[in-house]
Amino acid sequence: MRDSAKALADLVCPPECLFCRRLLSSDRMFCQDCHERLVSSYHHCLRCAAPVPPVVPNADCIKCRKANWRFDRVLALGPYRGRLREAIIRMKQPHETLLRRGIAALMAGKLDSVVMSHAGSQELCQHTVVTSVPNHWTHAMLGAADTAGELAAEIAKRTGFPLMTGMIRRTRNTSKQGMLSWSERTKNVHDAFQIRDPDKLKERHVMLVDDVLTSGATAAEIARRLKKHQVAAVTVLVAARGTGTREANTSLADP
Repeated sequence: MRDSAKALADLVCPPECLFCRRLLSSDRMFCQDCHERLVSSYHHCLRCAAPVPPVVPNADCIKCRKANWRFDRVLALGPYRGRLREAIIRMKQPHETLLRRGIAALMAGKLDSVVMSHAGSQELCQHTVVTSVPNHWTHAMLGAADTAGELAAEIAKRTGFPLMTGMIRRTRNTSKQGMLSWSERTKNVHDAFQIRDPDKLKERHVMLVDDVLTSGATAAEIARRLKKHQVAAVTVLVAARGTGTREANTSLADP
């Protein structure tokens, strides 16, 4: 009966790619072409996910050596460019709920592949919680989507990891990171976050979700605060890894 209902629904409203709107003949959320462009196998730094030349060893990169980051690793679908960049810009719009869910599904798939390849995957899963980079409370008054929060909720749903909402609070309305120079970003977010119920996080692995990581200042500051409360590890899971000065000049590349 359920299969018949689905077949009827597909006949009346055929499934289509959430990005390009091409008609689909399966339960996929994206067509094959969009999927391949949204999820990249690019050569990247294994710590911060920044693209590095294929000839360069990728255990770390120059940015990692210079930055005082407190997070342990960044996972990203790909660099912030091309179709992935277009998708992220679109999914910030309040009405693009389905696109946000689709991108979150791809991020959950990325996470699954990494966890399954981890030597201590079972122990890692048992201690992992999912949360998101929070907005200031005034963000909701503008009618804007809580992109990071929606991504985190969908990722938790798909992976089975516990979702901890409200765990991190943004205590002041910081300037948009994308409007600042890279040197100003760390100062902008310093002491801008508060951790609630820190005892619940002791020895846990926190999966911190956001849409884009560019300078890393916001994620690093949150990780710094988390590790003051004996969090075992912080992995940053983002849709895209920003890489250059072009993104630094646009608010869409925050943080």
